[in-house]
Amino acid sequence: MIFPQFGQSGTNWLSYGYNPDVDLSQYTHKAGYFGPRFKDRRPPGLYRISETQLVLDAQNRGEPAFVVPPCLTREVSEQILDAELARLSLGDTFVSMIRVMAAKESGALLNRPADIFNTLPRGKRGGKRFITAYGMFQWNRDAWRAELMKYYKAAGQSTQSNVKTMMSVDKNPYLSPIPYDQWGVTHQITLPVAKYAELYHSMERSFGAFWSVVGVNLWQHTPAAFNTWKANAQRRSPSVAWEGVTYQRKDAVFKHASKVVNV
Repeated sequence: MIFPQFGQSGTNWLSYGYNPDVDLSQYTHKAGYFGPRFKDRRPPGLYRISETQLVLDAQNRGEPAFVVPPCLTREVSEQILDAELARLSLGDTFVSMIRVMAAKESGALLNRPADIFNTLPRGKRGGKRFITAYGMFQWNRDAWRAELMKYYKAAGQSTQSNVKTMMSVDKNPYLSPIPYDQWGVTHQITLPVAKYAELYHSMERSFGAFWSVVGVNLWQHTPAAFNTWKANAQRRSPSVAWEGVTYQRKDAVFKHASKVVNV
Protein backbone atom coordinates (compact mmCIF):
# COMPACT_ATOMS: atom_id res chain seq x y z
CA MET A 1 0.00 0.00 0.00
CA ILE A 2 1.20 3.47 -0.78
CA PHE A 3 -1.03 4.99 1.87
CA PRO A 4 0.97 5.83 5.00
CA GLN A 5 0.31 4.77 8.54
CA PHE A 6 -0.52 7.67 10.84
CA GLY A 7 -1.17 8.07 14.52
CA GLN A 8 0.42 7.22 17.82
CA SER A 9 2.53 4.10 18.16
CA GLY A 10 2.17 3.33 14.47
CA THR A 11 -1.61 2.98 14.67
CA ASN A 12 -3.30 3.30 11.31
CA TRP A 13 -5.57 6.31 11.76
CA LEU A 14 -7.80 5.00 8.99
CA SER A 15 -9.10 2.33 11.32
CA TYR A 16 -9.87 4.58 14.26
CA GLY A 17 -10.72 8.03 12.97
CA TYR A 18 -9.28 10.99 11.15
CA ASN A 19 -6.47 13.19 12.37
CA PRO A 20 -7.04 16.82 11.29
CA ASP A 21 -3.32 17.50 11.62
CA VAL A 22 -2.48 15.09 8.79
CA ASP A 23 -2.08 16.63 5.34
CA LEU A 24 -4.17 14.52 2.96
CA SER A 25 -3.85 16.79 -0.07
CA GLN A 26 -1.76 14.32 -2.08
CA TYR A 27 -4.40 11.62 -1.56
CA THR A 28 -7.46 13.83 -2.14
CA HIS A 29 -9.56 13.21 -5.25
CA LYS A 30 -8.47 15.42 -8.14
CA ALA A 31 -12.04 16.71 -8.62
CA GLY A 32 -12.00 18.32 -5.19
CA TYR A 33 -12.37 17.82 -1.46
CA PHE A 34 -15.90 16.41 -1.67
CA GLY A 35 -15.34 14.21 -4.73
CA PRO A 36 -16.57 14.11 -8.34
CA ARG A 37 -20.10 15.47 -7.80
CA PHE A 38 -19.62 18.36 -5.38
CA LYS A 39 -15.91 18.96 -6.08
CA ASP A 40 -14.91 21.77 -3.68
CA ARG A 41 -18.48 22.96 -3.18
CA ARG A 42 -19.75 22.02 0.27
CA PRO A 43 -22.64 19.50 0.29
CA PRO A 44 -25.52 20.81 2.43
CA GLY A 45 -24.58 19.96 6.01
CA LEU A 46 -20.96 18.84 5.47
CA TYR A 47 -17.79 20.71 6.37
CA ARG A 48 -14.09 20.10 5.84
CA ILE A 49 -11.90 18.96 8.70
CA SER A 50 -10.19 22.36 8.75
CA GLU A 51 -13.38 24.42 8.99
CA THR A 52 -13.73 24.39 12.77
CA GLN A 53 -14.93 27.97 13.07
CA LEU A 54 -17.42 27.58 10.24
CA VAL A 55 -18.83 24.51 11.99
CA LEU A 56 -19.28 26.46 15.21
CA ASP A 57 -20.90 29.33 13.33
CA ALA A 58 -23.32 26.97 11.62
CA GLN A 59 -24.25 25.31 14.89
CA ASN A 60 -24.85 28.72 16.44
CA ARG A 61 -27.29 29.39 13.59
CA GLY A 62 -29.10 26.17 14.43
CA GLU A 63 -27.81 24.29 11.40
CA PRO A 64 -26.20 20.83 11.33
CA ALA A 65 -22.48 20.86 10.63
CA PHE A 66 -20.79 17.51 10.14
CA VAL A 67 -16.99 17.45 9.91
CA VAL A 68 -15.61 15.07 7.27
CA PRO A 69 -12.23 14.12 5.80
CA PRO A 70 -11.60 14.56 2.06
CA CYS A 71 -12.78 12.14 -0.60
CA LEU A 72 -9.74 10.04 -1.46
CA THR A 73 -8.51 9.07 -4.91
CA ARG A 74 -9.75 5.81 -6.43
CA GLU A 75 -6.21 4.41 -6.49
CA VAL A 76 -5.77 4.87 -2.76
CA SER A 77 -9.35 3.87 -1.93
CA GLU A 78 -9.06 0.61 -3.88
CA GLN A 79 -5.70 -0.21 -2.28
CA ILE A 80 -7.29 0.16 1.13
CA LEU A 81 -10.32 -1.92 0.09
CA ASP A 82 -8.17 -4.68 -1.43
CA ALA A 83 -5.95 -4.86 1.65
CA GLU A 84 -8.99 -5.26 3.89
CA LEU A 85 -10.56 -7.89 1.62
CA ALA A 86 -7.29 -9.83 1.57
CA ARG A 87 -7.22 -9.75 5.35
CA LEU A 88 -10.77 -11.10 5.59
CA SER A 89 -10.27 -14.02 3.12
CA LEU A 90 -13.89 -14.27 1.94
CA GLY A 91 -13.58 -16.06 -1.43
CA ASP A 92 -13.13 -14.95 -5.04
CA THR A 93 -16.80 -14.59 -6.02
CA PHE A 94 -17.61 -12.59 -2.90
CA VAL A 95 -14.56 -10.35 -3.35
CA SER A 96 -15.51 -9.73 -6.98
CA MET A 97 -19.02 -8.79 -5.87
CA ILE A 98 -17.67 -6.33 -3.31
CA ARG A 99 -15.37 -4.64 -5.81
CA VAL A 100 -18.19 -4.25 -8.33
CA MET A 101 -20.51 -2.94 -5.61
CA ALA A 102 -17.95 -0.37 -4.48
CA ALA A 103 -17.49 0.84 -8.04
CA LYS A 104 -21.24 1.05 -8.60
CA GLU A 105 -22.09 2.80 -5.34
CA SER A 106 -19.34 5.40 -5.09
CA GLY A 107 -16.87 4.89 -7.91
CA ALA A 108 -14.90 2.94 -5.25
CA LEU A 109 -14.11 6.13 -3.34
CA LEU A 110 -13.68 6.48 0.41
CA ASN A 111 -15.36 9.50 2.01
CA ARG A 112 -17.64 10.29 -0.93
CA PRO A 113 -20.96 11.93 -0.02
CA ALA A 114 -24.01 10.96 -2.04
CA ASP A 115 -24.59 13.07 -5.14
CA ILE A 116 -27.80 14.38 -3.54
CA PHE A 117 -26.47 14.53 0.04
CA ASN A 118 -28.50 16.96 2.13
CA THR A 119 -28.83 16.93 5.91
CA LEU A 120 -30.16 20.43 6.45
CA PRO A 121 -33.28 20.84 8.63
CA ARG A 122 -36.59 20.31 6.81
CA GLY A 123 -37.32 24.01 6.62
CA LYS A 124 -33.98 24.75 4.96
CA ARG A 125 -33.91 21.96 2.38
CA GLY A 126 -36.21 23.65 -0.10
CA GLY A 127 -38.40 20.58 -0.40
CA LYS A 128 -35.46 18.26 -1.05
CA ARG A 129 -35.16 14.91 0.72
CA PHE A 130 -33.05 14.27 3.83
CA ILE A 131 -30.15 12.23 2.39
CA THR A 132 -27.35 10.84 4.57
CA ALA A 133 -25.72 8.33 2.19
CA TYR A 134 -21.96 8.56 2.44
CA GLY A 135 -18.79 6.56 1.96
CA MET A 136 -17.59 3.73 -0.26
CA PHE A 137 -20.84 1.75 -0.11
CA GLN A 138 -23.12 4.77 0.32
CA TRP A 139 -24.78 3.51 3.49
CA ASN A 140 -27.20 5.92 5.12
CA ARG A 141 -28.16 6.56 8.72
CA ASP A 142 -30.83 3.88 8.85
CA ALA A 143 -28.54 1.20 7.41
CA TRP A 144 -25.90 2.09 9.98
CA ARG A 145 -27.97 2.01 13.13
CA ALA A 146 -28.38 -1.75 13.48
CA GLU A 147 -24.88 -2.61 12.31
CA LEU A 148 -23.15 -0.12 14.61
CA MET A 149 -25.23 -1.26 17.54
CA LYS A 150 -24.17 -4.87 16.88
CA TYR A 151 -20.55 -3.80 16.46
CA TYR A 152 -20.36 -1.89 19.73
CA LYS A 153 -22.33 -4.52 21.59
CA ALA A 154 -19.87 -7.19 20.45
CA ALA A 155 -17.06 -4.95 21.62
CA GLY A 156 -18.77 -4.42 24.98
CA GLN A 157 -19.39 -0.78 24.12
CA SER A 158 -23.11 -0.65 23.37
CA THR A 159 -23.48 2.74 25.07
CA GLN A 160 -20.95 4.51 22.84
CA SER A 161 -21.84 8.17 22.39
CA ASN A 162 -21.84 7.99 18.60
CA VAL A 163 -24.53 5.31 18.67
CA LYS A 164 -26.57 7.45 21.08
CA THR A 165 -26.13 10.34 18.65
CA MET A 166 -27.46 8.26 15.78
CA MET A 167 -30.40 7.01 17.79
CA SER A 168 -31.43 10.49 18.92
CA VAL A 169 -31.01 12.36 15.64
CA ASP A 170 -34.74 12.24 14.88
CA LYS A 171 -35.41 14.22 18.04
CA ASN A 172 -32.48 16.58 17.48
CA PRO A 173 -31.78 17.14 13.76
CA TYR A 174 -28.66 19.16 14.55
CA LEU A 175 -26.80 16.08 15.71
CA SER A 176 -24.76 14.20 13.13
CA PRO A 177 -26.81 11.25 11.81
CA ILE A 178 -23.58 9.31 11.28
CA PRO A 179 -20.23 9.88 13.03
CA TYR A 180 -18.50 10.92 9.80
CA ASP A 181 -15.50 12.40 11.56
CA GLN A 182 -14.71 9.00 13.08
CA TRP A 183 -15.10 6.97 9.92
CA GLY A 184 -12.21 4.80 8.81
CA VAL A 185 -11.76 1.33 7.38
CA THR A 186 -13.85 -0.20 10.20
CA HIS A 187 -16.88 1.95 9.48
CA GLN A 188 -16.67 2.34 5.71
CA ILE A 189 -15.45 -1.12 4.71
CA THR A 190 -15.26 -3.73 7.46
CA LEU A 191 -18.79 -3.40 8.83
CA PRO A 192 -20.56 -3.18 5.46
CA VAL A 193 -18.53 -6.12 4.14
CA ALA A 194 -19.40 -8.11 7.27
CA LYS A 195 -23.09 -7.46 6.62
CA TYR A 196 -22.78 -8.44 2.97
CA ALA A 197 -20.93 -11.62 3.99
CA GLU A 198 -23.66 -12.48 6.48
CA LEU A 199 -26.29 -12.11 3.78
CA TYR A 200 -24.29 -13.91 1.10
CA HIS A 201 -23.41 -16.93 3.19
CA SER A 202 -27.00 -17.26 4.44
CA MET A 203 -28.02 -17.95 0.83
CA GLU A 204 -25.00 -19.50 -0.90
CA ARG A 205 -25.64 -23.16 -0.02
CA SER A 206 -29.34 -23.09 -0.91
CA PHE A 207 -29.43 -20.55 -3.74
CA GLY A 208 -25.96 -20.79 -5.32
CA ALA A 209 -23.45 -18.02 -6.02
CA PHE A 210 -25.42 -16.08 -8.63
CA TRP A 211 -28.65 -15.75 -6.68
CA SER A 212 -26.69 -14.95 -3.54
CA VAL A 213 -25.09 -12.03 -5.37
CA VAL A 214 -28.54 -10.98 -6.60
CA GLY A 215 -29.84 -11.13 -3.04
CA VAL A 216 -27.07 -9.01 -1.56
CA ASN A 217 -27.56 -6.36 -4.23
CA LEU A 218 -31.31 -6.36 -3.75
CA TRP A 219 -30.76 -5.82 -0.02
CA GLN A 220 -28.46 -2.89 -0.84
CA HIS A 221 -31.31 -1.29 -2.77
CA THR A 222 -34.26 -2.25 -0.57
CA PRO A 223 -34.06 -4.53 2.49
CA ALA A 224 -37.86 -4.90 2.55
CA ALA A 225 -38.00 -6.31 -0.99
CA PHE A 226 -35.02 -8.54 -0.20
CA ASN A 227 -36.72 -10.05 2.86
CA THR A 228 -39.85 -10.83 0.86
CA TRP A 229 -37.90 -12.31 -2.04
CA LYS A 230 -35.71 -14.47 0.20
CA ALA A 231 -38.69 -15.87 2.09
CA ASN A 232 -40.44 -16.73 -1.18
CA ALA A 233 -37.23 -18.19 -2.63
CA GLN A 234 -36.91 -20.52 0.34
CA ARG A 235 -40.46 -21.78 -0.19
CA ARG A 236 -40.24 -22.07 -3.98
CA SER A 237 -37.04 -21.17 -5.85
CA PRO A 238 -34.93 -18.00 -6.30
CA SER A 239 -35.87 -17.62 -9.97
CA VAL A 240 -39.60 -18.10 -9.41
CA ALA A 241 -39.52 -15.73 -6.44
CA TRP A 242 -37.67 -13.17 -8.56
CA GLU A 243 -40.58 -13.02 -10.97
CA GLY A 244 -42.68 -11.69 -8.11
CA VAL A 245 -40.29 -8.89 -7.16
CA THR A 246 -41.95 -5.56 -7.95
CA TYR A 247 -38.99 -3.29 -7.17
CA GLN A 248 -38.69 -0.91 -10.12
CA ARG A 249 -34.91 -1.32 -10.45
CA LYS A 250 -34.87 -5.12 -10.30
CA ASP A 251 -33.40 -5.32 -13.83
CA ALA A 252 -30.43 -3.20 -12.74
CA VAL A 253 -29.91 -5.48 -9.73
CA PHE A 254 -29.95 -8.57 -11.98
CA LYS A 255 -27.57 -6.95 -14.48
CA HIS A 256 -25.16 -6.05 -11.70
CA ALA A 257 -25.09 -9.66 -10.47
CA SER A 258 -24.42 -10.83 -14.02
CA LYS A 259 -21.20 -8.81 -14.00
CA VAL A 260 -19.99 -10.86 -11.06
CA VAL A 261 -21.22 -14.36 -11.99
CA ASN A 262 -21.73 -15.34 -15.64
CA VAL A 263 -25.17 -16.83 -16.28
